[in-house]
Amino acid sequence: MSLLFYVIGIRLLHWLMILVSPFKPKARALIKGRQKTLPYLEKTLTEATGPLLWVHASSIGEYEQGRPVIEKFKKQYPHYKVLVSFYSPSGYEAMQTDEVVNYKCYLPLDTRKNARKFLALVRPDVVMFVKYEFWHFYLDEVYKNDIPLFGISTIFRQSQVFFKGYGKFFRKMLKKFSFFYVQDDASQQLLHSLNINSLVTGDTRLDRVLALRDEEVSFPEIKEFCQDQRVFIIGSLRREDLELCKAFIRLNTTTKFIIAPHEINEEMMRPLEEEFTCSRYTQLDGKQAEGQILIIDTVGILAKIYRYGQFAYVGGGLSDGLHNILEPAVYELPVFFGNREYTRFKEALDLIGLGTAFAIGSAGEMNRHYHEISEDPEQHEQIVQRIKAYLELNKGASERIIDHLQGYLK
Repeated sequence: MSLLFYVIGIRLLHWLMILVSPFKPKARALIKGRQKTLPYLEKTLTEATGPLLWVHASSIGEYEQGRPVIEKFKKQYPHYKVLVSFYSPSGYEAMQTDEVVNYKCYLPLDTRKNARKFLALVRPDVVMFVKYEFWHFYLDEVYKNDIPLFGISTIFRQSQVFFKGYGKFFRKMLKKFSFFYVQDDASQQLLHSLNINSLVTGDTRLDRVLALRDEEVSFPEIKEFCQDQRVFIIGSLRREDLELCKAFIRLNTTTKFIIAPHEINEEMMRPLEEEFTCSRYTQLDGKQAEGQILIIDTVGILAKIYRYGQFAYVGGGLSDGLHNILEPAVYELPVFFGNREYTRFKEALDLIGLGTAFAIGSAGEMNRHYHEISEDPEQHEQIVQRIKAYLELNKGASERIIDHLQGYLK
């Protein structure tokens, strides 16, 4: 009966996507992308030889989380090709194939027919699902074909359906995995209660953002905009964050702001430009930015430009979930975020506990913390040292995963 409800739910979701696709670009991209997946794989992989690693990531955030594991896997097993599948158009469109990832595609709708066809075309030797995403028919086909299947940087909570009395159907999905590499002890304990193998390895996103931090990059227009002044970076700005951040800017007219909207559209940029003097990054073309605010109206560089700031606000905490606060943390910045949807993010709780991050509900609250830290060099230095210690303690998850999974590979 549970399987029937699952199938009906998947079908209803699919038809809902079709119905809204004329009005929702993301839904339209997903529908069209799924339609192209199996023909693309048939054309691309039919004559491919050698072993293949299939990695599934819901979106770009999960891909970035899986990326350091893929890199270390390729270094250890250079003869493998890598296919990355996505559920979200934002992930598929943002990721570029390169020397590490050979193929990318959308994951077709989770049906038995699609799963069998997908596995028959891809013929993976190893499968990794990053963090979340549990699709019954795909997991079932991997399991039936005796393919090693790993959960990477997964995190579990008692509130999830797997651990409820009515969650038997979903618990069976977890039992298809060969092994889980989880972020914390609580996740391991929950899996242990189900007799499922796991190892606490930490969050691989930290390895990724540390690698991005250490890349040699140059953004001369951004550096010129900063001009040795105090810079506050607002990253992944969502609509729900907008009024709070505008109020904070009004309180700090001598601070410069670099703002990167989560989605690059006029709806996010015009409210800023109507009230403040702003420049758009893509329109500088070597010219000096004017005004108090530089809007980053392009994707893919936010994680690298936190290096120009002294403080950061990360969006999503006032809407459906906090974005990546590890990106500014690796530059040792005190981090602020909204106080509604952050408690399911371990790194947020960790950094709040260290006194280096702050969940805030108003511009006034953020302004108070901001000036307390900026006007007290000793307090600021203590925050920097705590962040450094946290990074040193928690890095290396990717290496721990690769070292352990060698025992599962043929």
